[in-house]
Amino acid sequence: MKVAISVNHNSLHAKLDLHFGRCAYFAIVDTRTKKVEFIENPYQNQESGIGKKVSQFINNLDVSRVIGFQFGVKIKEEFDQYKIQLIAVQDADKSVQDFVNMLTNH
Repeated sequence: MKVAISVNHNSLHAKLDLHFGRCAYFAIVDTRTKKVEFIENPYQNQESGIGKKVSQFINNLDVSRVIGFQFGVKIKEEFDQYKIQLIAVQDADKSVQDFVNMLTNH
């Protein structure tokens, strides 16, 4: 399974970005291989329509779950149509490595 995490830069020490649609990067974690890929958010500086564009972008990455600090109602509706689960985490101090450890240690 692939999980996308909205983060503020492209390293395993990166923290959750507080603004999902405008995050700098998405860390894509493959829970089977434990591989992490960082993909720059091409819509971080868009004026409007970010939710729809980001949800389509994430869906094209074959992601099953998305982890972020918080999600708006509109973006939730967008991800619902793709059947991608949103997970809101209120601990912005967690790093990508923390999430990798949680997702891959069954």
